[in-house]
Amino acid sequence: GIVVVNAPTANVISAAEHAMALMLALARHIPQAHSLLHEGVWRRTDFMGVEVRNKNLGLIGLGNVGSAVARRAQGFEMNVVVFDPYVSHEFCRHLGVQLVSLDQLLRTSDFISMHVPLTDATRGLIGSKELDKVKPSVRIVNTARGGLMDEQALYKALEAGKVAGAAIDVFAVEPAGDNILCKSPRVIVTPHIAGSTAEAQAEIGRDIARQVIA
Repeated sequence: GIVVVNAPTANVISAAEHAMALMLALARHIPQAHSLLHEGVWRRTDFMGVEVRNKNLGLIGLGNVGSAVARRAQGFEMNVVVFDPYVSHEFCRHLGVQLVSLDQLLRTSDFISMHVPLTDATRGLIGSKELDKVKPSVRIVNTARGGLMDEQALYKALEAGKVAGAAIDVFAVEPAGDNILCKSPRVIVTPHIAGSTAEAQAEIGRDIARQVIA
């Protein structure tokens, strides 16, 4: 007899903004430069970055968060391609993105961002076989769910130079202080905070209250 309610869309913008923040931090080595300068070391030549303008952003998943990321990436003049078996070509055309196969996305993207739920179909979606297809200059962002990626395979690809960098907010097991990705200098890590903003938390409360009243 207990009614259960959910507020799944209240933190969409916060999650999308965090994905963009991680993407830009990857492109410009911001955490690494920050840490070194905090140690009193001024070393500009170590942190040659890349622009995101004119780069191919591959979105795996075009739901609420993926769509919000697509709109923001277009503001940075990125070319957005999408893999999502549940959306139509018409929807993608309306959003100004291109619907492609996962194989094409992996082979052509300069940045890849994950935005799908964790299900039996998506668990381990990106593993060693998929990482063998990407450009060595690719940078991967995951703010969705940790189980979507084979973390060991990603670590090995980073160490082998098959992937240029990664930014990870979610992990297969949390808390993730001992996770191998937290030990790589090529990975930016945050502790599952993509949805953690004052605005999102306030909207979650309002959303739940509206449902309870209804």
